[in-house]
Amino acid sequence: MLSVQVLTRETIKPSTPTPPHLKFLDLSFLDQCLPNFSINVILFYSAGHSNGIREISHHLRSSLSDVLTRFYPLAGRVKKHHPSSDKIYVECNDEGVEFTTARVERDLHSFLADPPINELGLLFPGGGSSFSSYDEPLLSVQFNEFTPGGGWALGVSMSHKLADGTSYAEFLKAWADTARGRGVPALRPKFESAALFPQRDVAPEIEFMPVVQSIIAPARLLIRARQLEKLRGYARERARPTRVEAVIALLWRCAIRAAGGVARGRRLEAAVPVNLRPRLRPPLTEDCFGNIFAMVYASGDGWEGAEEHEQGFLEGRLREAISGLNGATHEDLGMTVAVAEGVERYLFTSWCRFPFYETDFGWGGPAWVAVPPCNLKNCFVLMNARGGDGFEVWAFLTEAEMEGFAKDPELLAFTSSPGSVFMH
Repeated sequence: MLSVQVLTRETIKPSTPTPPHLKFLDLSFLDQCLPNFSINVILFYSAGHSNGIREISHHLRSSLSDVLTRFYPLAGRVKKHHPSSDKIYVECNDEGVEFTTARVERDLHSFLADPPINELGLLFPGGGSSFSSYDEPLLSVQFNEFTPGGGWALGVSMSHKLADGTSYAEFLKAWADTARGRGVPALRPKFESAALFPQRDVAPEIEFMPVVQSIIAPARLLIRARQLEKLRGYARERARPTRVEAVIALLWRCAIRAAGGVARGRRLEAAVPVNLRPRLRPPLTEDCFGNIFAMVYASGDGWEGAEEHEQGFLEGRLREAISGLNGATHEDLGMTVAVAEGVERYLFTSWCRFPFYETDFGWGGPAWVAVPPCNLKNCFVLMNARGGDGFEVWAFLTEAEMEGFAKDPELLAFTSSPGSVFMH
Protein backbone atom coordinates (compact mmCIF):
# COMPACT_ATOMS: atom_id res chain seq x y z
CA MET A 1 0.00 0.00 0.00
CA LEU A 2 1.13 3.53 -0.77
CA SER A 3 2.71 5.11 2.31
CA VAL A 4 1.56 8.72 2.77
CA GLN A 5 2.48 10.61 5.94
CA VAL A 6 0.68 13.87 6.72
CA LEU A 7 3.22 16.43 7.94
CA THR A 8 1.27 19.65 8.48
CA ARG A 9 -2.24 21.05 8.23
CA GLU A 10 -2.92 24.75 8.12
CA THR A 11 -5.57 27.23 7.11
CA ILE A 12 -4.81 29.65 4.28
CA LYS A 13 -6.77 32.91 4.31
CA PRO A 14 -6.98 35.67 1.69
CA SER A 15 -3.96 37.97 1.87
CA THR A 16 -6.34 40.94 1.92
CA PRO A 17 -9.51 40.77 4.05
CA THR A 18 -12.77 40.56 2.13
CA PRO A 19 -14.68 43.89 2.37
CA PRO A 20 -17.86 43.86 4.50
CA HIS A 21 -20.12 44.62 1.52
CA LEU A 22 -19.04 41.29 -0.05
CA LYS A 23 -19.76 39.21 3.04
CA PHE A 24 -22.83 37.42 1.66
CA LEU A 25 -23.03 35.66 -1.70
CA ASP A 26 -26.32 34.04 -2.64
CA LEU A 27 -26.08 30.74 -4.41
CA SER A 28 -27.99 30.21 -7.65
CA PHE A 29 -30.83 27.81 -8.35
CA LEU A 30 -28.30 25.52 -10.07
CA ASP A 31 -26.06 25.59 -6.97
CA GLN A 32 -29.11 25.02 -4.80
CA CYS A 33 -29.97 21.70 -6.46
CA LEU A 34 -26.51 20.15 -6.38
CA PRO A 35 -25.49 17.86 -3.53
CA ASN A 36 -22.43 18.95 -1.57
CA PHE A 37 -19.83 16.83 -3.32
CA SER A 38 -16.39 17.72 -4.59
CA ILE A 39 -14.52 18.10 -7.86
CA ASN A 40 -11.19 16.34 -7.30
CA VAL A 41 -8.15 16.51 -9.59
CA ILE A 42 -4.51 15.72 -8.89
CA LEU A 43 -1.59 17.19 -10.81
CA PHE A 44 1.86 15.54 -10.75
CA TYR A 45 5.06 17.56 -11.26
CA SER A 46 8.36 15.87 -12.06
CA ALA A 47 11.64 16.28 -10.25
CA GLY A 48 14.60 18.11 -11.80
CA HIS A 49 13.86 21.68 -10.70
CA SER A 50 16.50 23.77 -8.93
CA ASN A 51 14.22 24.91 -6.14
CA GLY A 52 13.77 22.90 -2.99
CA ILE A 53 10.49 21.28 -2.07
CA ARG A 54 10.06 23.56 0.94
CA GLU A 55 10.41 26.65 -1.22
CA ILE A 56 7.83 25.29 -3.67
CA SER A 57 5.40 24.54 -0.86
CA HIS A 58 5.86 28.01 0.65
CA HIS A 59 5.38 29.69 -2.73
CA LEU A 60 2.18 27.73 -3.39
CA ARG A 61 0.74 28.72 0.00
CA SER A 62 1.67 32.37 -0.51
CA SER A 63 0.21 32.56 -4.03
CA LEU A 64 -2.92 30.71 -2.88
CA SER A 65 -3.44 33.38 -0.23
CA ASP A 66 -3.07 36.07 -2.89
CA VAL A 67 -5.46 34.50 -5.40
CA LEU A 68 -8.10 33.98 -2.72
CA THR A 69 -8.55 37.76 -2.54
CA ARG A 70 -10.19 37.48 -5.99
CA PHE A 71 -11.87 34.11 -5.37
CA TYR A 72 -12.92 35.12 -1.86
CA PRO A 73 -16.09 32.92 -1.66
CA LEU A 74 -13.82 29.84 -1.67
CA ALA A 75 -12.46 31.00 1.71
CA GLY A 76 -15.97 31.18 3.15
CA ARG A 77 -18.57 28.60 4.21
CA VAL A 78 -21.95 27.56 2.82
CA LYS A 79 -24.84 28.42 5.11
CA LYS A 80 -28.36 27.08 4.77
CA HIS A 81 -30.30 30.18 5.80
CA HIS A 82 -29.52 33.79 4.93
CA PRO A 83 -29.96 36.21 7.88
CA SER A 84 -32.73 38.04 6.01
CA SER A 85 -34.25 35.18 3.99
CA ASP A 86 -34.39 31.40 3.60
CA LYS A 87 -31.80 31.36 0.84
CA ILE A 88 -28.72 29.17 0.79
CA TYR A 89 -25.66 31.38 0.60
CA VAL A 90 -21.91 31.60 1.14
CA GLU A 91 -20.74 33.59 4.11
CA CYS A 92 -17.53 35.14 2.79
CA ASN A 93 -15.96 35.31 6.22
CA ASP A 94 -12.33 34.53 5.28
CA GLU A 95 -12.45 31.41 7.43
CA GLY A 96 -9.96 30.01 4.95
CA VAL A 97 -9.10 26.94 2.92
CA GLU A 98 -7.31 23.80 4.06
CA PHE A 99 -3.70 23.25 2.99
CA THR A 100 -2.08 19.94 3.93
CA THR A 101 1.49 18.86 3.30
CA ALA A 102 2.37 15.19 3.11
CA ARG A 103 5.31 12.92 2.33
CA VAL A 104 4.92 9.98 -0.07
CA GLU A 105 7.42 7.20 0.44
CA ARG A 106 7.78 6.49 -3.25
CA ASP A 107 9.93 7.66 -6.11
CA LEU A 108 7.76 9.71 -8.47
CA HIS A 109 9.25 8.15 -11.60
CA SER A 110 8.38 4.63 -10.45
CA PHE A 111 4.96 5.88 -9.29
CA LEU A 112 4.14 7.23 -12.75
CA ALA A 113 5.55 4.13 -14.42
CA ASP A 114 2.76 2.09 -12.80
CA PRO A 115 0.25 4.43 -11.12
CA PRO A 116 -1.68 2.87 -8.21
CA ILE A 117 -5.07 4.14 -9.41
CA ASN A 118 -7.04 2.80 -6.43
CA GLU A 119 -4.81 4.71 -3.97
CA LEU A 120 -4.87 8.17 -5.53
CA GLY A 121 -7.36 9.33 -2.89
CA LEU A 122 -4.54 9.23 -0.33
CA LEU A 123 -3.05 12.27 -2.07
CA PHE A 124 -6.07 14.41 -1.10
CA PRO A 125 -7.08 15.90 2.25
CA GLY A 126 -9.27 13.44 4.12
CA GLY A 127 -8.50 10.63 1.71
CA GLY A 128 -10.32 12.24 -1.21
CA SER A 129 -13.90 11.76 -0.06
CA SER A 130 -16.45 12.80 -2.70
CA PHE A 131 -18.86 14.35 -0.19
CA SER A 132 -18.47 16.97 2.52
CA SER A 133 -20.57 18.72 5.14
CA TYR A 134 -21.58 22.36 5.08
CA ASP A 135 -19.14 23.41 7.79
CA GLU A 136 -16.09 22.12 5.91
CA PRO A 137 -13.83 24.25 3.69
CA LEU A 138 -15.00 24.84 0.14
CA LEU A 139 -11.46 24.33 -1.12
CA SER A 140 -8.88 21.85 0.18
CA VAL A 141 -5.37 21.27 -1.13
CA GLN A 142 -2.79 18.61 -0.36
CA PHE A 143 0.84 19.16 -1.36
CA ASN A 144 2.54 15.76 -1.67
CA GLU A 145 6.32 15.45 -1.68
CA PHE A 146 7.68 12.27 -3.25
CA THR A 147 10.82 10.91 -1.63
CA PRO A 148 13.40 9.81 -2.45
CA GLY A 149 14.03 11.30 -5.85
CA GLY A 150 11.97 14.48 -5.60
CA GLY A 151 8.86 15.52 -7.45
CA TRP A 152 5.52 16.56 -6.04
CA ALA A 153 1.78 16.35 -6.61
CA LEU A 154 -1.06 18.72 -5.85
CA GLY A 155 -4.44 17.27 -4.92
CA VAL A 156 -7.08 20.01 -5.30
CA SER A 157 -10.61 19.46 -4.03
CA MET A 158 -13.32 22.09 -4.64
CA SER A 159 -16.96 21.98 -3.58
CA HIS A 160 -19.34 21.47 -6.51
CA LYS A 161 -21.90 23.40 -4.47
CA LEU A 162 -20.11 26.57 -5.51
CA ALA A 163 -18.40 25.80 -8.81
CA ASP A 164 -18.58 23.67 -11.94
CA GLY A 165 -15.66 22.21 -13.88
CA THR A 166 -15.16 25.39 -15.91
CA SER A 167 -14.85 27.50 -12.75
CA TYR A 168 -12.55 24.90 -11.18
CA ALA A 169 -10.25 25.08 -14.21
CA GLU A 170 -10.35 28.90 -14.25
CA PHE A 171 -9.35 28.97 -10.59
CA LEU A 172 -6.39 26.66 -11.18
CA LYS A 173 -5.24 28.84 -14.06
CA ALA A 174 -5.55 32.02 -11.97
CA TRP A 175 -3.63 30.43 -9.09
CA ALA A 176 -0.84 29.28 -11.41
CA ASP A 177 -0.67 32.72 -13.08
CA THR A 178 -0.45 34.35 -9.65
CA ALA A 179 2.34 31.99 -8.61
CA ARG A 180 4.31 32.93 -11.73
CA GLY A 181 3.86 36.64 -11.03
CA ARG A 182 1.17 37.15 -13.63
CA GLY A 183 -1.68 37.59 -11.20
CA VAL A 184 -2.40 41.27 -11.95
CA PRO A 185 -4.14 42.08 -14.15
CA ALA A 186 -5.50 38.55 -14.30
CA LEU A 187 -8.83 36.89 -14.22
CA ARG A 188 -11.26 38.60 -11.90
CA PRO A 189 -14.17 36.22 -11.59
CA LYS A 190 -17.75 37.44 -11.78
CA PHE A 191 -20.04 36.06 -9.10
CA GLU A 192 -23.31 36.74 -10.91
CA SER A 193 -24.92 33.31 -11.26
CA ALA A 194 -27.57 33.98 -8.57
CA ALA A 195 -28.79 36.99 -10.55
CA LEU A 196 -29.00 34.87 -13.70
CA PHE A 197 -30.55 31.83 -12.02
CA PRO A 198 -32.35 32.97 -8.84
CA GLN A 199 -33.07 30.42 -6.15
CA ARG A 200 -36.53 28.86 -6.04
CA ASP A 201 -38.75 28.23 -3.04
CA VAL A 202 -38.74 24.45 -3.46
CA ALA A 203 -35.54 23.00 -4.84
CA PRO A 204 -34.16 20.17 -2.74
CA GLU A 205 -30.71 18.76 -3.34
CA ILE A 206 -31.08 16.20 -6.11
CA GLU A 207 -29.29 12.88 -6.32
CA PHE A 208 -28.78 12.99 -10.07
CA MET A 209 -26.47 9.97 -10.18
CA PRO A 210 -26.38 6.63 -8.35
CA VAL A 211 -24.31 7.03 -5.19
CA VAL A 212 -22.62 4.09 -3.50
CA GLN A 213 -21.25 3.84 0.03
CA SER A 214 -17.94 2.31 -1.00
CA ILE A 215 -15.32 4.15 -3.01
CA ILE A 216 -15.11 3.05 -6.64
CA ALA A 217 -11.64 2.83 -8.14
CA PRO A 218 -11.73 3.81 -11.82
CA ALA A 219 -10.48 1.98 -14.86
CA ARG A 220 -8.18 4.10 -16.98
CA LEU A 221 -8.36 3.91 -20.76
CA LEU A 222 -6.44 5.64 -23.52
CA ILE A 223 -8.03 6.46 -26.88
CA ARG A 224 -5.30 7.72 -29.17
CA ALA A 225 -5.89 10.28 -31.89
CA ARG A 226 -5.75 7.69 -34.69
CA GLN A 227 -8.27 5.53 -32.82
CA LEU A 228 -10.52 8.57 -32.37
CA GLU A 229 -10.54 9.24 -36.10
CA LYS A 230 -11.35 5.60 -36.82
CA LEU A 231 -14.19 5.73 -34.29
CA ARG A 232 -15.64 8.93 -35.77
CA GLY A 233 -15.99 7.17 -39.14
CA TYR A 234 -17.48 4.04 -37.60
CA ALA A 235 -21.13 4.94 -38.28
CA ARG A 236 -20.70 5.89 -41.94
CA GLU A 237 -24.38 6.24 -42.72
CA ARG A 238 -24.82 9.20 -40.35
CA ALA A 239 -23.36 12.69 -39.89
CA ARG A 240 -19.77 12.72 -38.70
CA PRO A 241 -19.83 13.06 -34.90
CA THR A 242 -17.59 15.18 -32.73
CA ARG A 243 -14.82 13.35 -30.90
CA VAL A 244 -16.72 13.58 -27.61
CA GLU A 245 -19.99 12.30 -29.12
CA ALA A 246 -18.23 9.32 -30.66
CA VAL A 247 -16.40 8.37 -27.46
CA ILE A 248 -19.47 8.76 -25.24
CA ALA A 249 -21.57 6.58 -27.57
CA LEU A 250 -18.90 3.85 -27.51
CA LEU A 251 -18.48 3.93 -23.72
CA TRP A 252 -22.24 4.00 -23.17
CA ARG A 253 -22.91 0.92 -25.29
CA CYS A 254 -20.06 -1.05 -23.74
CA ALA A 255 -21.23 -0.12 -20.23
CA ILE A 256 -24.81 -1.20 -21.00
CA ARG A 257 -23.58 -4.54 -22.33
CA ALA A 258 -21.47 -4.99 -19.19
CA ALA A 259 -24.53 -4.34 -17.01
CA GLY A 260 -26.36 -7.19 -18.74
CA GLY A 261 -29.42 -8.17 -16.76
CA VAL A 262 -29.12 -5.12 -14.51
CA ALA A 263 -29.95 -2.80 -17.41
CA ARG A 264 -32.45 -5.11 -19.13
CA GLY A 265 -35.97 -3.78 -18.93
CA ARG A 266 -34.85 -0.41 -17.53
CA ARG A 267 -34.92 2.93 -19.33
CA LEU A 268 -31.41 3.73 -20.49
CA GLU A 269 -30.21 7.31 -20.13
CA ALA A 270 -27.00 9.24 -20.73
CA ALA A 271 -26.54 12.41 -18.68
CA VAL A 272 -24.09 14.96 -20.08
CA PRO A 273 -23.29 18.26 -18.30
CA VAL A 274 -22.94 21.07 -20.85
CA ASN A 275 -21.29 24.43 -20.21
CA LEU A 276 -23.97 27.08 -20.75
CA ARG A 277 -21.72 30.14 -20.95
CA PRO A 278 -21.17 30.15 -24.73
CA ARG A 279 -24.64 28.77 -25.52
CA LEU A 280 -26.81 31.35 -23.80
CA ARG A 281 -28.21 34.39 -25.58
CA PRO A 282 -26.50 36.63 -24.80
CA PRO A 283 -23.45 34.44 -24.11
CA LEU A 284 -21.47 34.62 -20.89
CA THR A 285 -17.70 34.75 -20.55
CA GLU A 286 -15.68 31.95 -18.94
CA ASP A 287 -14.91 34.17 -15.93
CA CYS A 288 -18.54 33.86 -14.74
CA PHE A 289 -17.95 31.76 -11.65
CA GLY A 290 -20.39 29.16 -10.38
CA ASN A 291 -22.44 26.24 -11.61
CA ILE A 292 -23.43 27.51 -15.02
CA PHE A 293 -24.20 24.28 -16.80
CA ALA A 294 -27.22 22.24 -17.81
CA MET A 295 -27.54 18.49 -17.57
CA VAL A 296 -28.91 17.13 -20.82
CA TYR A 297 -30.32 13.64 -21.14
CA ALA A 298 -30.21 11.33 -24.12
CA SER A 299 -32.44 8.28 -24.22
CA GLY A 300 -30.82 5.02 -25.21
CA ASP A 301 -34.14 3.21 -25.68
CA GLY A 302 -34.24 1.34 -28.96
CA TRP A 303 -30.46 1.25 -29.46
CA GLU A 304 -30.31 -2.53 -29.64
CA GLY A 305 -31.11 -2.68 -33.34
CA ALA A 306 -28.82 -3.90 -36.08
CA GLU A 307 -25.20 -3.84 -34.94
CA GLU A 308 -24.09 -1.50 -37.74
CA HIS A 309 -26.56 1.17 -36.62
CA GLU A 310 -25.93 1.21 -32.87
CA GLN A 311 -22.99 3.61 -32.73
CA GLY A 312 -24.57 6.17 -35.03
CA PHE A 313 -27.93 5.84 -33.31
CA LEU A 314 -26.54 6.86 -29.93
CA GLU A 315 -24.33 9.57 -31.44
CA GLY A 316 -27.44 11.08 -32.98
CA ARG A 317 -29.36 10.96 -29.71
CA LEU A 318 -26.50 12.77 -27.94
CA ARG A 319 -26.24 15.42 -30.66
CA GLU A 320 -29.98 16.14 -30.54
CA ALA A 321 -29.96 16.50 -26.75
CA ILE A 322 -26.95 18.85 -26.65
CA SER A 323 -27.98 21.01 -29.62
CA GLY A 324 -31.30 21.68 -27.90
CA LEU A 325 -29.47 24.10 -25.61
CA ASN A 326 -28.21 26.36 -28.38
CA GLY A 327 -29.64 29.85 -28.13
CA ALA A 328 -31.36 29.20 -24.81
CA THR A 329 -32.20 32.10 -22.54
CA HIS A 330 -31.77 32.10 -18.78
CA GLU A 331 -35.50 31.57 -18.32
CA ASP A 332 -35.55 28.44 -20.53
CA LEU A 333 -33.31 26.42 -18.29
CA GLY A 334 -34.17 24.07 -15.50
CA MET A 335 -31.88 21.89 -13.46
CA THR A 336 -31.07 18.23 -13.43
CA VAL A 337 -33.63 15.70 -12.32
CA ALA A 338 -33.23 12.88 -9.85
CA VAL A 339 -32.73 9.32 -10.99
CA ALA A 340 -36.22 7.86 -11.33
CA GLU A 341 -37.30 4.32 -10.65
CA GLY A 342 -36.62 2.02 -13.57
CA VAL A 343 -33.89 4.22 -15.05
CA GLU A 344 -30.29 3.16 -15.57
CA ARG A 345 -28.37 6.42 -15.89
CA TYR A 346 -24.79 6.95 -17.02
CA LEU A 347 -22.95 10.24 -16.50
CA PHE A 348 -20.41 11.40 -19.09
CA THR A 349 -18.46 14.55 -18.32
CA SER A 350 -15.88 15.98 -20.71
CA TRP A 351 -12.96 17.96 -19.32
CA CYS A 352 -11.21 17.98 -22.69
CA ARG A 353 -11.39 21.78 -23.03
CA PHE A 354 -9.86 22.41 -19.61
CA PRO A 355 -6.17 23.35 -19.88
CA PHE A 356 -5.01 21.26 -16.94
CA TYR A 357 -1.71 20.41 -18.62
CA GLU A 358 -0.93 24.14 -18.86
CA THR A 359 -1.13 24.60 -15.08
CA ASP A 360 2.39 25.96 -14.54
CA PHE A 361 3.14 27.34 -11.07
CA GLY A 362 6.65 28.30 -12.13
CA TRP A 363 8.29 24.89 -12.58
CA GLY A 364 6.69 23.77 -15.81
CA GLY A 365 3.40 22.04 -16.53
CA PRO A 366 2.31 18.77 -14.91
CA ALA A 367 3.73 15.43 -16.02
CA TRP A 368 0.33 13.86 -15.51
CA VAL A 369 -3.20 14.85 -14.44
CA ALA A 370 -5.41 12.24 -12.78
CA VAL A 371 -8.82 11.65 -11.21
CA PRO A 372 -9.09 9.80 -7.87
CA PRO A 373 -11.66 7.16 -6.83
CA CYS A 374 -15.14 8.47 -6.01
CA ASN A 375 -18.60 7.48 -4.72
CA LEU A 376 -20.46 7.76 -8.03
CA LYS A 377 -21.14 4.72 -10.19
CA ASN A 378 -21.85 4.68 -13.91
CA CYS A 379 -19.64 7.74 -14.23
CA PHE A 380 -17.12 8.52 -16.99
CA VAL A 381 -14.63 11.42 -17.15
CA LEU A 382 -12.97 12.34 -20.45
CA MET A 383 -9.71 14.32 -20.39
CA ASN A 384 -7.04 15.20 -22.91
CA ALA A 385 -4.26 12.65 -22.81
CA ARG A 386 -0.75 13.68 -21.84
CA GLY A 387 0.95 15.16 -24.91
CA GLY A 388 -2.39 15.76 -26.65
CA ASP A 389 -2.55 12.34 -28.32
CA GLY A 390 -6.25 11.61 -27.91
CA PHE A 391 -8.31 11.17 -24.75
CA GLU A 392 -7.72 9.57 -21.38
CA VAL A 393 -10.94 8.08 -19.99
CA TRP A 394 -11.68 7.39 -16.34
CA ALA A 395 -14.52 4.88 -15.94
CA PHE A 396 -16.30 4.36 -12.59
CA LEU A 397 -18.36 1.15 -12.61
CA THR A 398 -19.10 -1.50 -10.00
CA GLU A 399 -16.51 -4.26 -9.78
CA ALA A 400 -18.85 -6.81 -11.37
CA GLU A 401 -19.68 -4.56 -14.32
CA MET A 402 -16.10 -3.37 -14.72
CA GLU A 403 -14.97 -6.92 -15.47
CA GLY A 404 -17.24 -7.21 -18.51
CA PHE A 405 -16.68 -3.62 -19.59
CA ALA A 406 -12.89 -3.97 -19.66
CA LYS A 407 -13.13 -7.13 -21.80
CA ASP A 408 -15.64 -5.78 -24.33
CA PRO A 409 -14.20 -6.56 -27.80
CA GLU A 410 -15.49 -3.32 -29.28
CA LEU A 411 -13.96 -1.26 -26.48
CA LEU A 412 -10.65 -3.06 -26.94
CA ALA A 413 -10.75 -2.32 -30.68
CA PHE A 414 -10.75 1.43 -30.10
CA THR A 415 -8.69 1.84 -26.92
CA SER A 416 -5.17 1.18 -25.72
CA SER A 417 -3.95 0.13 -22.31
CA PRO A 418 -2.46 3.32 -20.84
CA GLY A 419 0.13 1.54 -18.69
CA SER A 420 2.99 3.85 -17.78
CA VAL A 421 2.33 7.58 -17.93
CA PHE A 422 5.62 7.90 -19.84
CA MET A 423 4.27 5.75 -22.68
CA HIS A 424 1.67 8.37 -23.69
